[in-house]
Amino acid sequence: MARAGLNKFNVQQARDTLLARGINPSVDAVRVELGNTGSKTTIHRYLKELEAEEATQLGDEALLSSALKDMVARMAAKLRDEALHRAEAANQAWQTEKTQLVAQLSAAQARLKELSADNAALATRLERENTAHDETKTRLHNADLRAERSEQQVQGLEQQLDENQKHLASLEEKHRNARDALEHFRTSAQEQRQQEQLRHDTQVQQLQAELRNLNQTLIVKQSELTQLNRDNASLVGEVGEHRTQAKQLEKQLSEKTKQAELASDTSAKLLAVTEEKNALDSRLQSLLQTLDAEAGKARGLELSLAKLQTELDVKNELLDKLSIR
Repeated sequence: MARAGLNKFNVQQARDTLLARGINPSVDAVRVELGNTGSKTTIHRYLKELEAEEATQLGDEALLSSALKDMVARMAAKLRDEALHRAEAANQAWQTEKTQLVAQLSAAQARLKELSADNAALATRLERENTAHDETKTRLHNADLRAERSEQQVQGLEQQLDENQKHLASLEEKHRNARDALEHFRTSAQEQRQQEQLRHDTQVQQLQAELRNLNQTLIVKQSELTQLNRDNASLVGEVGEHRTQAKQLEKQLSEKTKQAELASDTSAKLLAVTEEKNALDSRLQSLLQTLDAEAGKARGLELSLAKLQTELDVKNELLDKLSIR
């Protein structure tokens, strides 16, 4: 596509410039000279038209006079010289601009190298800064975590302190209650000790009265036992006498039985002796029964006496314990 304003004159100037340099004015060379602008078809068409015009001009020279040909030749040479001069000036300007552009390019490349070095240094510094920033960020994060843990620990300690204060208040309340309970217990214990002392004194008096009664009962029982022993001794003596009499009667009966065998007329006497012996046996049996009964009473009295003695010992021991208090 042709650039805006591209015409035959532009193509002709580029063609003349190339011819002045000794370069073949091809379509590509002309297009490069034009700054790589314009359609190749358009440039080719303009080149063909310029070649046709030059051929027409050369064909017309044969029809012109010599003077006119000289004038045309001089004008053409002048135009060519002007064109060459302009082309040379344009070339010099282009060379100067090219030199300036090359210098600017070199300066720009040097500046680019400096900027690249600065950029590399800045990149290295940025990397170090990023690393330091990451480390600082990590330390800050760790510090935040430690601060959070410390805050949690502080909250835990505050909560524990609050609980300890509540526990201390509860302990103080319990201590007051315990002190009040202890005071109440002391008062109650003192009253209870007084009541127990009163009961103790009453029990001691009762035990002393019971001991006196037991001693009196024991004396009476001992008197009864002594009397029973005396009665038993008397009964034993009487039983002994009756046994002696029974033995004598048995002996007499035996003798009289022998005598009765010798004298049958003495049967009446034998019967009387036998009846007397039977009476003595009955009396002896009655005395033995009485003796057994009295012995049973004596054993009962002895058991009662032993029981009373045991009870008396227990009462005395209890009285001793109460007296120690």
